[in-house]
Amino acid sequence: MISMHDSQKIELMFVLSEFTKQGIARLLWQHVRKICEEQGSRSFWARSSGNAIPVYQSFGFESRGAPSTSYGITYQLMELEI
Repeated sequence: MISMHDSQKIELMFVLSEFTKQGIARLLWQHVRKICEEQGSRSFWARSSGNAIPVYQSFGFESRGAPSTSYGITYQLMELEI
C-alpha cells in the first residue's frame, strides 16, 4: 500500500512481511511516481522509519538533516529531486 499527499509526500508505504524482498515496494513507487510526475511533481519526500531508510535510498532518496522524533517514533527526512 502506498499513499501520497499533494503528489509530493509519501504519507505511508507498507508491504506485508510475507511479501517483502519481491520488488513490490519498488513497483508501487514507480507507479505512483509516474502519475505524480505527469501531474508536474519534480520532488518527493517522506519521513522514513529507520528500517525503511535503505528502501528509500534504493529509490534514489537522500537523507536530509538529523532524525527527529514525533509521537515517540523516530523518523528520518528523505528527499528525492528529479
